[in-house]
Amino acid sequence: MSQTWSESDVPDLLTNRDDWFNYWNDPENGGSGNDQMSQKQVVNALRKTFRMYEKQTIESIVSETWLSCGEPKFSLLGKEAIMKPQCGLIDTAHMVLQFSS
Repeated sequence: MSQTWSESDVPDLLTNRDDWFNYWNDPENGGSGNDQMSQKQVVNALRKTFRMYEKQTIESIVSETWLSCGEPKFSLLGKEAIMKPQCGLIDTAHMVLQFSS
């Protein structure tokens, strides 16, 4: 059973990583509910989390980072590859976003 969320309830990625992932994994918020995300889902989550960055910048960084987190043929990445502290897709993309601004 999925938890009911509103957009104002989006957990802070920097302080509550598990809840942040669970929010975006929830089908009510565009997720698959299976602890995996597509590249498009990750871009959407980051766009709504880091609104100060342009969509094109986030798409480009996620696309490049995606290749280093799994084989390019995979259309989905699991929670571990996405959320691994310091070297997962989210942390890597966040770091590159910070350096790009």
